[in-house]
Amino acid sequence: MGALLLAALAGCSSIGGDQAETAAQAPAAAAPAGQEPGFESLIKRNCPQIEILQGAESYRVYGTPNSNDPFDIRYQANIADTARECSLLGVEAAIRIGVTGRLIVGPKGAPGSVRLPLRIAVLDEKGTPVYSRIHPITVAIPAGQQHADFPHIEDGVVVPIPANRFIGWKIVIGYDPKGAL
Repeated sequence: MGALLLAALAGCSSIGGDQAETAAQAPAAAAPAGQEPGFESLIKRNCPQIEILQGAESYRVYGTPNSNDPFDIRYQANIADTARECSLLGVEAAIRIGVTGRLIVGPKGAPGSVRLPLRIAVLDEKGTPVYSRIHPITVAIPAGQQHADFPHIEDGVVVPIPANRFIGWKIVIGYDPKGAL
């Protein structure tokens, strides 16, 4: 499933494949003010790394509220794979972030739908959130199955290009049960 997510993101970046090469070969006068030739490839290389937030890599739904009993788990969701790509939008950058996960039926669960609170955040070099959003994802486990894989691609992340060209920035991903769904 992770390969599918990476292929989906790669397919999205192929839109600018030949155009990016043509733009890189264009004269410096064609580049937006303050941007040197090759600036787009620099932004792509420095695209912030993804970090799965420790302690937020899985999400459990229990049969009894406030339970921590592993035999009371109805569903457990895990993050399986991630991918990201950056592209230039003039003085801003668009970051496309992909997450693949798996929802598993627990001892007290049964096939059905579950809503998952997936948080995606972009942090600057000081750890200050530049973008942070909870994505409520509904995943259905079909009858007769014990798990379902799910993809999520976030296209709407647009951030100003910092003077340090994303050095020290990171993307953090995790389940946020305290966030509003």
